[in-house]
Amino acid sequence: CAGRRKQAGQTLTGDVANKGNGSTPTIVSGHGATPGGPWNFATLVGAEGASLRGLRIGSTYQVLQAAIAAKNVAVTIADNTFDSPTYAGVILEGTGTSLVSGNVFATGSYGVYLAGVTDTSVVENNQFINPEIPIDVVGSTSRAIVRGNRIVGSGFIGIQIQHGILWIEDNVFDNPGGYATYGAIRCQNSDATPILRRNTFTCALGVQVVDGLPDMGTAGSPGNNIFTGVSGAAVQHAGSGAISAIGNTWQHTPPTGGVDIVVTGSGSVRWGTGAGEIYP
Repeated sequence: CAGRRKQAGQTLTGDVANKGNGSTPTIVSGHGATPGGPWNFATLVGAEGASLRGLRIGSTYQVLQAAIAAKNVAVTIADNTFDSPTYAGVILEGTGTSLVSGNVFATGSYGVYLAGVTDTSVVENNQFINPEIPIDVVGSTSRAIVRGNRIVGSGFIGIQIQHGILWIEDNVFDNPGGYATYGAIRCQNSDATPILRRNTFTCALGVQVVDGLPDMGTAGSPGNNIFTGVSGAAVQHAGSGAISAIGNTWQHTPPTGGVDIVVTGSGSVRWGTGAGEIYP
């Protein structure tokens, strides 16, 4: 069923309890051309209202190939296993409020790729155990929600926000010593403005800001992010803006400037509500 396009409202269900990967796997494999999108190939192409559950989905490695591609439609992708060496698991593009929930991503390069997403899709309760970039967001303008995921990956990047707003809440970044170069969360451009609440970081570098203004907690809405498992900097800020990071648990109390919070640009990080609770 390489490149197979699902019909509107169609439900495809396999072994939900074992995420398609039980003693007798429910396997969907292969890929075909995907017309009208930023990526060239897919195993399955989503249609409006389609639902995929309990499948083991994969393909041989092919650059710009996704196991599931969905453009301008709302789909439900739940309780599946995405195999290695598949290039990417799920790509969502354009309109449509989709749900990606309870999946296991063992894909090679990407787990979930959000491309110009303009509705509030939800990526929740998944396990990302292998991808180089488990979640990548480019050109997105909506408040897509990423919550309750366990993000391990290869230790390259956990979540990369190239553009747009993203709610990132209640996730666990569980890769001790990983993300040392680019961070568990990376804000790349000036319009990268994610909101971070109640995330737990166990890695080498927590949040890297090349540019952009992540909201990591305010006086009225504390961040409650836990950085005690970070062996390097919790926040590395190379941009020019003033970042609010109030109400978090740091490696040291109070956080140590130049250690827990590292600023290499002209910006600043406010970690408390007092006049002096800002670095530098």
